[in-house]
Amino acid sequence: MLITAIIITICVLIEYTALLIFSEFTKLTYNTGAAFGIFRDMPALAFILSAAAFLALLAVCIFAKLKLWTRIGISIMAGGALSNMLERMFLGHVVDWIPFIFVKDLTFNLADVEIAVGAFIILWSFTLKD
Repeated sequence: MLITAIIITICVLIEYTALLIFSEFTKLTYNTGAAFGIFRDMPALAFILSAAAFLALLAVCIFAKLKLWTRIGISIMAGGALSNMLERMFLGHVVDWIPFIFVKDLTFNLADVEIAVGAFIILWSFTLKD
């Protein structure tokens, strides 16, 4: 459980530190919805889904018997979900600031990266022997 708390805390701190540093150098986009702008006109629903995702990931980390790397991946995803949830709670939107160079006008943030990296680590952990 301690490793989960540490990883989640680090993920949240990384997101907000990077946002403070890089917001001076990049265009900020304010997303009131979820991924790819879905639920754009329903910020309350986006917040509820974000909170549910975080709580579900946290519950898995607390109650499930997991391999170390699976636990690390889920914890990183939970940190990203918590970062996005906190932005929705305190700002009413998520601040996206990293441009996706292959798709015009698509941006994301480090919390989104954490969620993707966490998912990759989980998938990779399934290939490891016990």
